[in-house]
Amino acid sequence: MNVKKYMKIISLALAFCLVLWCGFAVAGYVINRETDTSDEELGLSKLKGKRVNVLLMATDEGGQRTDTMMLASFDREREQLNILSIPRDTKVTINNSAQKINAAYAIGKHELAIKTVRDMVGMPIHYYAVVNPDGFSAIIDVLGGVDIDVPQRMKYSDPAQNLYIDLYPGMQHLDGDKAEQFCRFRSYPEGDIGRVKAQQMFIKALIEQKLNLDLIFKAKDIFAEVEKYLTTNISLADIGTFIPLMKLVSAEKTNTYQLPGEPRYINNISYYICDREETDKLINEVFLNIVPEESTNPSGNPVPTAKK
Repeated sequence: MNVKKYMKIISLALAFCLVLWCGFAVAGYVINRETDTSDEELGLSKLKGKRVNVLLMATDEGGQRTDTMMLASFDREREQLNILSIPRDTKVTINNSAQKINAAYAIGKHELAIKTVRDMVGMPIHYYAVVNPDGFSAIIDVLGGVDIDVPQRMKYSDPAQNLYIDLYPGMQHLDGDKAEQFCRFRSYPEGDIGRVKAQQMFIKALIEQKLNLDLIFKAKDIFAEVEKYLTTNISLADIGTFIPLMKLVSAEKTNTYQLPGEPRYINNISYYICDREETDKLINEVFLNIVPEESTNPSGNPVPTAKK
């Protein structure tokens, strides 16, 4: 394989590595193509819009619940990548019962996770990718690690999740194991919101440090790791569409957002409550580029309308 082709493939793989907490969402082939989700939403052959939306998920140690969930939206028209982080404690209704959104995957796999996020944001989801818990550290090691300015002392252990975090503050080089500790740490004053911000910091550092020609020579090793840990509906036929989107992947053209809302205890259970009004506003103005404009109603008073 020539250098130019290698670069295209590795750029494609890296684009998704950035936005998943940090496995690869595509390896150039289908690993799990079966889905009950509508063909109108899944599959680029059906895609006719200006955006490509990908739901990116990483499961916890048991491989059941999603420890991280992000919606990556590639805007072809404006040439940018917008990423919406969805806190795992976000309160949703599944089967007429209150649940945290991280349970959607455990209950109904990617089909239910897609439906739940789609209903929340009001946008179609064309692709999905799930990385299992072992994939993250292995892939980061293949990439050669990431330099991060750790903002605080990170100390935490959870034997049930096989999670042991022990990082000191300051600029340092994180290998796969330490990078996983950094991305999974939650003991911030803001709770899970602090973890989302740390993950977004990690994403941008990964973009700046790893999206370069040096990775061409690691392509084979990267793909060997991807195969073991990934489930996605992205196929070889979709590669050609994603390659032009790679120019969107840079720190300057990548925008990260948090699902609007606030943490709250309900019946002694910690939830994150989505602010529907602010979420609709964020989706319309940032992701869909629907800009409000004023018009006049029959009474002569200005009323907001919207246009693309």
